[in-house]
Amino acid sequence: MHEVIASAANPNILQGRVRAKPISDSSIFIPVATGSSAGFILFGNTLLAHVVKTLLGIDQALKRSILSFRRSKKELFPLTRSINRDIRSITPSLSHRLHPKSTTDNLSITMAKPIVLITGCTKGSIGYSLAKEFAARDYHVYASSRRIVTMGDLVDVPNVTALALDVTDRDSLLAAHTQISRETGGRLDILYHNAGYRSLAMAIETSSREAFKMFNANFFGIVEMNAIFADLVIAARGKIVFTGSVSGYTPHPSQSVYNSSKSAVALYARTLRIEMKPFGVRVVFVQTAAVSTGMSTDRVVLAPNSFYKYLESKINAAWTDLEGDTLEPAVYARTVVAKVVKATPPNTIWCGGGAFTVWAVESLGAHWLYPLAFSKMFGLNDVVPPRKLE
Repeated sequence: MHEVIASAANPNILQGRVRAKPISDSSIFIPVATGSSAGFILFGNTLLAHVVKTLLGIDQALKRSILSFRRSKKELFPLTRSINRDIRSITPSLSHRLHPKSTTDNLSITMAKPIVLITGCTKGSIGYSLAKEFAARDYHVYASSRRIVTMGDLVDVPNVTALALDVTDRDSLLAAHTQISRETGGRLDILYHNAGYRSLAMAIETSSREAFKMFNANFFGIVEMNAIFADLVIAARGKIVFTGSVSGYTPHPSQSVYNSSKSAVALYARTLRIEMKPFGVRVVFVQTAAVSTGMSTDRVVLAPNSFYKYLESKINAAWTDLEGDTLEPAVYARTVVAKVVKATPPNTIWCGGGAFTVWAVESLGAHWLYPLAFSKMFGLNDVVPPRKLE
């Protein structure tokens, strides 16, 4: 039986069954913890002593090798540094010959800028002015329209890439996603829904086909696009912005389906804002009132047998009055973009001629004003005798 002896710098710290003893030359020491001090365990086994001595010898040899290596490294360092300088001096020219500047290099530089995709950028539209405003703020803009030719000089504006994109065509959306993902490294800072379609007709004289056409462009296209582009926006912790309309609040006669589509988008956006919050994506809804675009000049054309044919001129006069106080698209874009690009943009932006009036009515809950005002304005107060069926 071998005796276990503990040794420490201060024998008084050893207590209990362990006995302190002077250390002989042939003793083997294994460090142990005794209270808060370091001690050793001594084994008198000769075989174990040889094994440990051999290991200690190997350890010493390794230490000598390491010291030798360090000395050699110090001697070689000046030479290594000189070689590295020579390599760096020839690398640029060699790299230029092997890897000439490519379009990918250009894209990587361009795409260091924030990226925005805007739909509905036909010349003269809100989207056209939005694209120019974002480009002027050093965003890289993917400006889109169903046909590139309709964007006019926008295709030549610096920081703008023109895309042929139909928001109602899934294949078109997927192709745009593939291109943008490839060119931006898989990110999109702002997805800006601006494309829309409007036609005027009285509610009971609007076909389901025309209604679907409006909803397809104004609502279903947005739903499809968000589903496809969400990964890029989430990757950038970006923003989704909607060009909404106060028509989602106001029951303007002769555009009931358009009003409904904009109301649907407004509630969709409010819900989307809640659902995207966990991913750091902000949703901004722009309540757009009268802006001077091609859409603002639309007028109703009633069929000869329309129940409302006698009111056609009155209805169009009402639209002329409503759209008389319009905002220029460039002014609108400058106002809206300044708020959208903020780190914490407002959830809702009101902009356009008459926007304050609608905001006030909605804030006060004075919705009863709408039917009173519009019935008179559009000539719908007077009761007419029923028309005989022919």
